[in-house]
Amino acid sequence: MLVEIGSITSLDIGQEIYETLSDDDEIELLFLEKGRSDAPFVEKQFGEFGEAAVITLIVKEEKQESVSGKICEIVGFDKAEKGIILVNKKITEKADILKS
Repeated sequence: MLVEIGSITSLDIGQEIYETLSDDDEIELLFLEKGRSDAPFVEKQFGEFGEAAVITLIVKEEKQESVSGKICEIVGFDKAEKGIILVNKKITEKADILKS
């Protein structure tokens, strides 16, 4: 079964996550989207807003803790409020839908 791990953080940290994990064998898919945010952990370069990154990872369920831990280590979530991480359980695969 696959799960989705998402993280919203500053653009520089998001790019570091992407570059560090892009060749990781535990990750099935990895996406980086850039945007602007007024979140407190994003440096404000544009008035009330700053550049942010949304990272989306698709991993096998048994790898979610390992990959989440890697993200937390890169970001430094244990040291300061630098972003948000979210794990969504159970992505339905096309083969599962066809069985129904």
